Amino acid sequence: MNLAVAVYEKLKPKIGEDGANALLDYVDSKIEETAVTKLDLTKTENNLGVEIHNLGSKIQGLEGKLEVEIQGVKSEIKGLEGKLEAEIQRVEGKLEAEIQGIRSEIQRLEGKLGTEIKRLEDKLDGAIQQLRAEMREMEARLRVEIRDVQWKTKLYFGAIAALIIITNPRVMDMLAKLLGIIK
Repeated sequence: MNLAVAVYEKLKPKIGEDGANALLDYVDSKIEETAVTKLDLTKTENNLGVEIHNLGSKIQGLEGKLEVEIQGVKSEIKGLEGKLEAEIQRVEGKLEAEIQGIRSEIQRLEGKLGTEIKRLEDKLDGAIQQLRAEMREMEARLRVEIRDVQWKTKLYFGAIAALIIITNPRVMDMLAKLLGIIK
């Protein structure tokens, strides 16, 4: 016996003939929808398999192209590295030449400065020697002047003492007595 007929016979007394028919029609339509969906899924699965295969091929093609482009970029980078290294060496050489020129200029200026310092030291030594000689001459003149002043001071003191003695009457009396004794 057919399964659908058996289900119909069991449902008919409980829900009636119309209800049993409606229920079976509903179940049949759902089965058909499910069957159609499974069929669609199978078709979709097949289509997806084809698409996945096509995408795999495309990816492989893109990977090949990408690898070629990467190799090209690597080559460009190597070329740029070589150019950059050459430019760095050129700039380093130029800087080294500049540094050497500056060192030579510094040495030249140091020599010139040393010569100028020596000339100024010699000039300063000459000026010091001249000042020393002038100081010795001045010292000698001052010694002569001091002796002259000392001699004149002694003369002035002697003259002042003589004036005091001569102008003082007591001293004159005493002198007269002394001279009288001596006479």
